[in-house]
Amino acid sequence: MKTRRSQSIIEENLAYYEGSDLFQFWIGPVTDESDPHYEDVMNAIAKVFQSSNKIKECINRHRNALVGKKPHWYFADPAGNRQKDDVASVAELLLQRWIDRQYRLAISSESALTNAIAECTKNMLVTGRGYLRLWSPKRFRNSPDLNTRVALHSPHPDSVIINRDDDEFTESIEYHYTVKDVKRVEIQRIDETTNFTIFTTLDEKGVEIEEETIALDLGSRYSIYEMRSPSLVTDSVKDAQNAINFALTMMPRNIEVAGFRERLILGAQPPGRWEDDKFYPDNEFRVGPGQTAFLQGAPLHDEMGQLKGYTNPSVFSAEPVSPQTFIDTAQAFSANIYHEFSQQEDVQRFLDKFSCSHCHSRPQHPYQRYWYFLLVSDDYVK
Repeated sequence: MKTRRSQSIIEENLAYYEGSDLFQFWIGPVTDESDPHYEDVMNAIAKVFQSSNKIKECINRHRNALVGKKPHWYFADPAGNRQKDDVASVAELLLQRWIDRQYRLAISSESALTNAIAECTKNMLVTGRGYLRLWSPKRFRNSPDLNTRVALHSPHPDSVIINRDDDEFTESIEYHYTVKDVKRVEIQRIDETTNFTIFTTLDEKGVEIEEETIALDLGSRYSIYEMRSPSLVTDSVKDAQNAINFALTMMPRNIEVAGFRERLILGAQPPGRWEDDKFYPDNEFRVGPGQTAFLQGAPLHDEMGQLKGYTNPSVFSAEPVSPQTFIDTAQAFSANIYHEFSQQEDVQRFLDKFSCSHCHSRPQHPYQRYWYFLLVSDDYVK
């Protein structure tokens, strides 16, 4: 039985976290794809699209709380107590030096490696699975410095497949990777006779590359470690993120309405001229600063064609909506995401924005009442 989550969910959750193309999740109004102006409309919306990536903010905060500080490693005896003999002390020192090297590689220009532990934790929180993999870089494979012979990285969540038996024990692990645009698969399994870990490499056609098959005594362990956790990027979190982006995008659209007012002229005859009882409108009619415009009612005729009067003209201008509507909406859905991530301190900061001097027990603002109900009390009555 292969353990591999839906690739579409993995890609979608990572897309929400990375935030480079959140417009693909646009929930605002769109025209039908068959409309000839569909592309122009979508390009216009994309041009003013706004986002505030609360998912990434909360994931990073959660990750930093877990692994923001360097962990302290030590060797323990079978009972779980720290070993304090000389051999253990030397091993701990070597291990710490090796870990420090991995951190240095993550922040230097020497390699493109990232902080593997932080990357693995992030992937776990976003997709539900994170992986750590030990491997031997070719350039350091024969190095006299043992610290350089083994490196640590976090594979992409979709590059690892764990094959399990009916009892959920691992039978083998597949790691899919690409070298110079050539696909490879590394397969790890435990030899039941020797308890060695067997590494087999397959080419792009699935044929074993015999010269790359090796066996290592890893104590019946694999070189890939899996971290599991329920994904924090749930459907409700993604819906709230979409709502935030929608509200923020409407703000520049609202500014456009405020800066470039639409005018509806009702019951008025446009400027122009009459010739031989036929009216010719003036196509160069302008409004705006420095312009003077005259409007008159449109003529009304009776059934005999005789002039009987004029309409009463009026001008209507579309008024922009208060930006507070969009601000309140974005804040409400931001608080919803904070609550989903159990980051109540951030929600509390949100509530403080609506604090008022005359309310000491129950908040009076509707947003306060809503979040007070979610966070504080089971017997709260609106």
